[in-house]
Amino acid sequence: MSQEEILDFLEKNKRKSFTTAELASKIGVTRGAIRKSMVSLRKAGYVAYKEKLVHGIYKVYYSYACRLSFNNNYDSVVLKRWSK
Repeated sequence: MSQEEILDFLEKNKRKSFTTAELASKIGVTRGAIRKSMVSLRKAGYVAYKEKLVHGIYKVYYSYACRLSFNNNYDSVVLKRWSK
């Protein structure tokens, strides 16, 4: 399992958010592997996360992150992955 696989999955499901357990189940790896990858991916700006209170328990949901960049004329917007 690579971070690229996680990014590809999240990119294909841009409009959805997933818990660590959901990602592990859908990608076929352990929750620990997902958590470890998410630390790096969050720091790099590739994934967004939000916390929700669900039945008295806070759950973290991850989703694909992207940024908008403008061309020199500022008349079009390009969607692309974060890069360092």
